Amino acid sequence: MDISKKIETANCYKFFAECFYFPEGKQLEIIKSYHNILPQNLADLLGNIEDEKELQIDFSRLFVGPFKVLSPPYGSVYLEEGKAIQGESTLDVIRLYHEDNLQVDLKEPADHIAIELEFMYYLASKEIEAIENRDLDRANLYLNKQYSFIQRHLSKWIPEFTDSICANAKEVFYKKIAIALNLMIEGTLHTINTVKENN
Repeated sequence: MDISKKIETANCYKFFAECFYFPEGKQLEIIKSYHNILPQNLADLLGNIEDEKELQIDFSRLFVGPFKVLSPPYGSVYLEEGKAIQGESTLDVIRLYHEDNLQVDLKEPADHIAIELEFMYYLASKEIEAIENRDLDRANLYLNKQYSFIQRHLSKWIPEFTDSICANAKEVFYKKIAIALNLMIEGTLHTINTVKENN
């Protein structure tokens, strides 16, 4: 994979992260600003952002409540017995953040989908930085950290999260974003497994 593809991948993680923050005016502008740096299939999804108010209502229904959260955006809900928030899987995520000296002072649990995707963006950016500095050992370290995080966390709960969004979302935008993210995670997992088989 050449560096331009790696930059595109990093941008995709950041874009997906932005999509799982509350879609008020400024946030929507941030999301739309990715139009020219995304692969065409993702850029096309931005055409599904039409009614800001309807998007906000759907976001709240899916990810916030106030009564029942239809598609909880926390890994622990899908990974822990009894759908507990802030379980052992959350502590593992926090440990991984701390390994890279990242401060975890967050309003949301550390395994919120947007935060996990921000972490993937961070890891991908560190890999790119290492490649640009011709430090291949460090580049491989950060590539392996990305693969490990996908295997230990994202690939374990994103499919069920995606199914939940597809079953409950009223806005096409959230359905398509979830499907696209799931396909990206599946594709990376396939790459990881192929590399393992060939070694």
